[in-house]
Amino acid sequence: MPPAEKRAASAEEFRATVEREFGFVVSEHGFELSWDPTIPFEARYRRGTLELRVEGVHYGFGAALSLLSAGERLPWILEPLLPSKTRATGVPQLDEVREWARRTRSELGGFLAGDLSAFEAARERLAAEEQARSAARAADPKGTFFGRAHKLWKNRKLHELVTLLDASPYPLSATWRERLADARAKL
Repeated sequence: MPPAEKRAASAEEFRATVEREFGFVVSEHGFELSWDPTIPFEARYRRGTLELRVEGVHYGFGAALSLLSAGERLPWILEPLLPSKTRATGVPQLDEVREWARRTRSELGGFLAGDLSAFEAARERLAAEEQARSAARAADPKGTFFGRAHKLWKNRKLHELVTLLDASPYPLSATWRERLADARAKL
């Protein structure tokens, strides 16, 4: 049997799914839901200075979640998206809304309770990573270190790549960390 064709969600479907799946934000955490009639694919949940936005993106094929405090977008670091724990329905945007609701319930309890300490830690971590990247760019303005690493990866010289990256004076991006783990596994 051929796979079901995917389709974009309608504004009515989006609204109904958001209200159903994120209803706990209102009932359990005291947020108020508002919809701007000029933006049918954006729900805003507010309590005091906190705001959680659920947005339809990618022309009806995706959803995004934003967290704000006093109008400022909060930096947050989630583990990479693993395979969704919600059932796929053929309407990807609604599937993503359900997955964001599940993850909000399981991973964002601190935010929902008003505790922003995790975001301060994320802000500090992101600032430290940017500072390290800036220092690395200044120390290697021609990008020779990662250029060499790329050539080793491309030519599958995995032993040399592991040796090089293990001794890296530079912080490794998520991509390079994945490549290093993959190379180690294949040695």
